[in-house]
Amino acid sequence: MKTDENPQYTAITTANETVRLNTTDKKFLDKVNQYIQDNIRNDLDVNMIADHVAMSGSSLYRKMKALTGLSTNEYIRKYRMHYAEQLMMENKYSINEISFMVGINSIAYFRKSFKAEFGDLPTDYMKKKGLL
Repeated sequence: MKTDENPQYTAITTANETVRLNTTDKKFLDKVNQYIQDNIRNDLDVNMIADHVAMSGSSLYRKMKALTGLSTNEYIRKYRMHYAEQLMMENKYSINEISFMVGINSIAYFRKSFKAEFGDLPTDYMKKKGLL
């Protein structure tokens, strides 16, 4: 994230564009992100996050969609994939280990999600980055 010149707003990149968030919205997303990070190995669902931010699941969906352009589930998946990418760059873990570390127990689903996010399967991505 990069901070805009106005300290009351923060610029973030969402699904397709960069938007400016006010301080309240940034704090909200920070709280969601921290909860996801703290529970990433677990089976996260929308209701757990909604409870954490004291909202209903449908209110959380609307707020996440408005702020990020993504549904809550899409946001969680995107977060997991970007965390997986960070773990890959450390070059310490196998793809199977990374899949479990980001809370995805199905290697097939992990590969499919990773390819959807980055355009390559995990092994191909690592080869392109010179890690394999």
